[in-house]
Amino acid sequence: MTTQSKGGTRRKKGTSISSDPHTVSAPVTDSGDCQAMADRLQQLEMDLNVLPTPIMEIDTDFSVTFMNPAGAAVVGKTPDEVIGEKCYDLFKTPHCKTEKCACGQAMRRDS
Repeated sequence: MTTQSKGGTRRKKGTSISSDPHTVSAPVTDSGDCQAMADRLQQLEMDLNVLPTPIMEIDTDFSVTFMNPAGAAVVGKTPDEVIGEKCYDLFKTPHCKTEKCACGQAMRRDS
């Protein structure tokens, strides 16, 4: 399930961001902490959305969970249109669904 943030970007429900921009943490229960994390997440999404570099986040099934506008423009869609789509259906490179897939390699290496 995804949720819509104030910045217009959709993200998997139940994920939150710590003060470290590279760490996704478990949901918190304190409402003040929740608001601080929600604010931080919104700021990070806004930062990613203005970058001219395509940025994509996928889950272990290769479903897109985040894509900034620059990334969505590469495939001729909006960020909302690509959420839930398989990255290999969007990009259709010769490496998709093979051992040469860079995303698959990163998941195997980092798991």
